[in-house]
Amino acid sequence: HDEGSKAPNDETEVRSKRDLGRKNFTPEDGELKQKLEEINERLGVVWKEVRKPTSDIFSPIESPFVDSIMKEEIPSSFKMPQMENYDETSDPRDHLENFQALMMLHGETDAIKCRAFSATLRKSARIWFSSLPAASIYTFKQLAQEFLNHFVSSKRYKKASAHLMGVRQRSNETLREFIQHFNGEALEIEDLDQSVALAALMNGVRKSSRFAFSLAKKPPLSLSDLFSRAEKYINAED
Repeated sequence: HDEGSKAPNDETEVRSKRDLGRKNFTPEDGELKQKLEEINERLGVVWKEVRKPTSDIFSPIESPFVDSIMKEEIPSSFKMPQMENYDETSDPRDHLENFQALMMLHGETDAIKCRAFSATLRKSARIWFSSLPAASIYTFKQLAQEFLNHFVSSKRYKKASAHLMGVRQRSNETLREFIQHFNGEALEIEDLDQSVALAALMNGVRKSSRFAFSLAKKPPLSLSDLFSRAEKYINAED
């Protein structure tokens, strides 16, 4: 140790270290500023990839949509509709109508509706979508029609009031069970015609029953009248 050299002052050394630390972490420091710029640049690249049109991610061969649909950029404000995905176990028209109603609220373009609709499909419906020929879909209307045509067997067909004329009380069916059966069928009919329902119920009651004899002797004036009279016979059966 050179006795001629002066030992560093403790206070000076502490202040130097503090200044050095402050310099390393100040925004004005050139090295840190460069790192921040690099991070921002990377984030910009990542965001650009996220917002990239689907056509840049999937090849045209994989997409059933024409190029104009695939290249339309999805706006940052777009939000996927919150709805149950379709898997062929329900009425396709219900799914389509729900989707269109949600899209209408936001005024989305035809291209966005096409691409968003494909995201609401799963299982067999997703397989169907993947099997569509490349660049074969030009509009959402066309896609919707293709969807309905394929899944028409899953559609819940609406029954007419006349359907009730075929509902008959079975030989082993009590009056209570028959009324419940009849009402269940009636619930599936849209815009039920009360007069047809009344005639069908009278026609469906087992002809050999005491209740059928009562109805023939004094026809009910309305469905509510018939149900009121049926209740008395049901209680007697019980």
